Amino acid sequence: ELGYPQREIMDHAYWYQQAVERGEKTIVGVNKYRMEEEIPIPLLKIDDEVEKKQIARTQEVRRMRDKKAWENALRELKKAATGKENLIPYIYQAVKAYATIGEIVDTLKEVFGEYKEPAMF
Repeated sequence: ELGYPQREIMDHAYWYQQAVERGEKTIVGVNKYRMEEEIPIPLLKIDDEVEKKQIARTQEVRRMRDKKAWENALRELKKAATGKENLIPYIYQAVKAYATIGEIVDTLKEVFGEYKEPAMF
């Protein structure tokens, strides 16, 4: 809650960057052994059609799944999350009932909330 791990990571990152800039740490291609010529890196471009197909597939799965099994699996997951049980079997059951990752995460957020990292600056 006081941000100790984040502060330690931040302090070490600052120390490391200073060491790189002073030449005490070597990063090949950054502060030593630089190449004279720029080599273009090919970027992977995903066609918009892929996104549309995936959305359609997800909608079809949601339409075809057993609604009662899906609701029961998420209800049981939420119930288990409020206790001290191992959640993996419940997550597995939700996946078998065709719950999406987003639906599983949203169910767990209802119980645990969402972590907000403390501001350090």
